[in-house]
Amino acid sequence: MVIKPDDLAIDEIISRSGLVKRKKGSRTHKKERAIVNLVTAFDIETSRLHFPSTDEITHNDHSFMYIWQWAFDDDLVVVGRTWDEFLTLAQRIDKALREYSEKMKLDEPARLVAYIHNAAYEFQFVSGIYPFKAEECFFRQERKPIYFRMYDTIEFRCSYIQSNMSLAKFAEAMGCEVKKQSGQEFDYSKIRYPWTELTEKEMLYCIDDVITLVQAIKIEMARDNDDLRTIPLTSTGYVRRDCKKAIWPLREKLIKRLLPNEPQYRLLRLAFRGGNTHANKSYVGKIYKNVESYDMSSCYPAQQLTKPYPMTPFRFLGDPLTMDRVLYMVGLGYAVVGRYQFTEIELKDHKNPVPYIPLAKTLGIQKPISDNGRVLQADYLEMALTEIDLRIILDTYKFKTIACRECMIAKKAMLPESYRAVIQDYYNRKTILKGAASEDDQYMYMKSKNKLNSVYGMSATDPVHQKIDYVDGDYIRSNYDSIKVAEVLGKAVFPYQWGVYTTAYAREALQVGIDLAGHDLIYCDTDSIKTIRPVDFTKINARLQKRAEKYKAFADDRKRNRHYVGVFEKDAQYDRFITQGAKRYAYEKEGHMGITVSGVTHVKNPDTGEEYCVEELGKLERFKPGMLWVKAGGTMAVYNDDDDFTYNPDGAPGHDIHITKNVAIVESTYELEYEKDYKRLLEDLVLFGDWRKRHE
Repeated sequence: MVIKPDDLAIDEIISRSGLVKRKKGSRTHKKERAIVNLVTAFDIETSRLHFPSTDEITHNDHSFMYIWQWAFDDDLVVVGRTWDEFLTLAQRIDKALREYSEKMKLDEPARLVAYIHNAAYEFQFVSGIYPFKAEECFFRQERKPIYFRMYDTIEFRCSYIQSNMSLAKFAEAMGCEVKKQSGQEFDYSKIRYPWTELTEKEMLYCIDDVITLVQAIKIEMARDNDDLRTIPLTSTGYVRRDCKKAIWPLREKLIKRLLPNEPQYRLLRLAFRGGNTHANKSYVGKIYKNVESYDMSSCYPAQQLTKPYPMTPFRFLGDPLTMDRVLYMVGLGYAVVGRYQFTEIELKDHKNPVPYIPLAKTLGIQKPISDNGRVLQADYLEMALTEIDLRIILDTYKFKTIACRECMIAKKAMLPESYRAVIQDYYNRKTILKGAASEDDQYMYMKSKNKLNSVYGMSATDPVHQKIDYVDGDYIRSNYDSIKVAEVLGKAVFPYQWGVYTTAYAREALQVGIDLAGHDLIYCDTDSIKTIRPVDFTKINARLQKRAEKYKAFADDRKRNRHYVGVFEKDAQYDRFITQGAKRYAYEKEGHMGITVSGVTHVKNPDTGEEYCVEELGKLERFKPGMLWVKAGGTMAVYNDDDDFTYNPDGAPGHDIHITKNVAIVESTYELEYEKDYKRLLEDLVLFGDWRKRHE
């Protein structure tokens, strides 16, 4: 049923819905605010205005809302066309909640929860009509609220952050009866006003968005035995909950002892690094045939299931802090995290396909020569390293001197059995449920796969993230003082070093594949390598399989085939392949073209079913600097924080639109190009190749 705002019997709905009951055995605090037992969802649709730009203004684009829809459960949708209608309804809801709470003799007014898919967008508009206080908003990133509240009684939560999926994917994963309508058929370029009469199809698009979201949240809560009190606010929250429960009995005796203090945390932060992604400079810009691709099975979970981690509190080594002493500790099997200084450092093999040291992670460097962000050589270099990274650098670089400026050590052991059991359970479920037919099994497969992939993200979360407050329309970033840092570190759920070592081990595992492929490697990315010739992983996989068996890190699928974590598996063979650097490659496989370029979208042409990025490229020979994607160039957000003007498109009475804070989504283009240093390096390689040919 679709109704107008004035027709919503909110008092009756709240009374009929009641409050969410506290689950038995729940750790939820008894004094936590009561929540109405009703799932609601909110959404807006906007139009964009483009005004002629001046020399000082690159983009003169502004947006305004022309319709909003608010679903109360999945059978009632309130539709309004102005912000005044929205504010009036919100005030009515606030009043009804306070009256109901007083009737129920609650200490504080109950809250109504409304989900918004990508609340960052709606927040920009709502913040122009409602004066949010800092305590009413919770941000983990600037402009990206996890939730925001109005009148202290209405809580808008971001379901995109909660699901980590587009609304269409979320609805598909949940098996919703109502599906999100195609946005490509809606025609966002059409300017609609609050008085524009929408077609039946346009109205259906608006309404189905909120109904779909309500259904998806309800299905997810039912399957996970959650309610609006217990459902996690973020996608990693599910894994955090499972793992926290598993290690809670160890909290006092083990976990608290492992939590780093501030100096230890600072050094761990410096040593933290993500996956290893790079293109072999010798092969950049050239098309190769029959390129092989290999992936490591569940790479990050494999490291946590089969490798030893720092399992005693770190302690700093005192003087004498010599390299002999540091390497002795490494040789004894300790976890060793240190800050090192190198002089006259350079690669042992100038053809090394993946130089290990990233320019961005150096703490100080002089006269560097780099390869797409990787250090080939430098007069001086300083960086923080785990012993895993140190070993790789010692194997692949030579230098005049090395010195350790500070160093801390800890004994290694396997991660707690209860913690590893959670990861293993995710892997078991994912493996046995893959290809399942029933909706419930498909859901559990999706959920287990997402949880498995989220374990690393959870363990690598920085416990001392920057605090972001929304104050008078500004985003205020503030660093914690030392007292607050110590307090935050002491309350962390997981030792931060677990995340630091997970990625270090993953880079080490990938390095084994890089070394085996040698100069035949053309591209690598975190847990995969691509080579111009086949690579035999038989011996390496035998060793990895033996280790997985030792820790029971395997699972059997429906056909009783055994799958081991961490082994190298053939992923694909490309008929033709070309790369232009990290996160930039294109290929042809079995008559189809594929593209991976950070900044280029994969939206499909509804008429042909082909991705625009592929259609615009046309052929691999065009995948080179100067290639411009227009339709697949994506969009960019233009934030208008200072807008406060009235716009009347036709001068007609009653057609004034008050435009306040907004965000305009503007079509963008993407051009493939090299950074200056990278271009110079590639040109030098060509010149050297020509010189060598002339002198052979």
